[in-house]
Amino acid sequence: MERRKRRAFTKAYKAEVVELVRKGGKSVGGIAKELDLTETAVRAWVRQAEVDAGRGPAGALTTEEREELSRLRREVQTLRMEREILKNDGLLRQGEQVRFAFVAVEKALYPVRLLCRCLEVSRAGFYAWQRRPISARAREDAGLCVEIAVSHTESRRTYGSPRILRDLRERGRRVSRKRVARLMRQQGLAGSVDGVVSSGRRTRIIRFLWRRTS
Repeated sequence: MERRKRRAFTKAYKAEVVELVRKGGKSVGGIAKELDLTETAVRAWVRQAEVDAGRGPAGALTTEEREELSRLRREVQTLRMEREILKNDGLLRQGEQVRFAFVAVEKALYPVRLLCRCLEVSRAGFYAWQRRPISARAREDAGLCVEIAVSHTESRRTYGSPRILRDLRERGRRVSRKRVARLMRQQGLAGSVDGVVSSGRRTRIIRFLWRRTS
């Protein structure tokens, strides 16, 4: 049996159906069949109309109260997601590329609109960033990001840009300290662990940037 698709009905339409039931010319089942509605839905609308008119059981919520409750639940859910997105991450201090990469990584869990608002970037900017061709410089930066992240992890997240620069040069990388410092900021890496992006999220962001530039 094919499942009935969920439909949306206006308050005015529901009121008209309830009025037909109250007139008493037809049974609830007959009205439901005639209007291609489920009998359960029609009975629920009638019960709710009784509550709205002050004739429902004690403790029953009116339509207005239900709508207010739904609105408050949505607000609580949004606040919870905002807290989860920004929890202990210091993402607002990171470069735009890192924030866009974070949106791309986390959009399966949170709405893009909410992610962009929390990270103070525009949705248009994020979508433009996704479509933008990757330059040779960006590809090289992505490779450096991986090497920097490895060096930082091996130091138990204690190395700052001068020590990581020394590591890279010992490995034959010709790179400036300013560039290393910039890439570390973009990844949320610092000699101190305070206020940086959590290791799990940092790993996902680095992997995403590496895949995007490979």
